[in-house]
Amino acid sequence: MTNTRQEILKALAEMSDQYPDWRFGQMVANIAFWAKGPTTQAIWEVEDEEFLETIKKHLGKKRTNV
Repeated sequence: MTNTRQEILKALAEMSDQYPDWRFGQMVANIAFWAKGPTTQAIWEVEDEEFLETIKKHLGKKRTNV
């Protein structure tokens, strides 16, 4: 497993804590949409690094708003 994927899994755990009511697939789809825009191709087109960066940005915003 790549370091990026290990980081993604850790970040997804943190996202799960932030959004306990979201289903896992819903969380992945939302992150892909944030990264690529709300298109039907977003989930297929988002790269691992882009996915991770999007999670980090979102979690950073959540921390500053709390």
